[in-house]
Amino acid sequence: GLNMFFAGVFTIEAVVKLIGLRGSYWKDVWNRFDFGCVVATILGIVLQYSNSGINISSLASVIRIFRIARLFRLLKFKPLRPMNKLFTSLAVSLVKLANVGVVAFLFLVLFSILGVNLFSTSSQEEDTLNQHGN
Repeated sequence: GLNMFFAGVFTIEAVVKLIGLRGSYWKDVWNRFDFGCVVATILGIVLQYSNSGINISSLASVIRIFRIARLFRLLKFKPLRPMNKLFTSLAVSLVKLANVGVVAFLFLVLFSILGVNLFSTSSQEEDTLNQHGN
């Protein structure tokens, strides 16, 4: 379906660029990235339609995500420069957000340990605690 269509389009693009640019094709990092995506897509399609018994559904999802990442190369063009600033600020904020996530995880671990220490000695023998509400 749609996966085969886009795989064909990207393969044709890579072949045309390889023929047109010849040796300078490999100098651009985005071209190498595109070629890796095309090879991985073709490999995924071959494994999918062969009777090898290998389950590649998760691998195919990852390859599709990398295909979406190809859109970031559009940020080099002059009309899209403000978008470049937006994605740069997004990248900077994601790093800071990761730090906040680490601190939140540390609080989670801390209060988990505290809860186990505080409530490990509570008994289910009393009237207020039973097997359903402990």
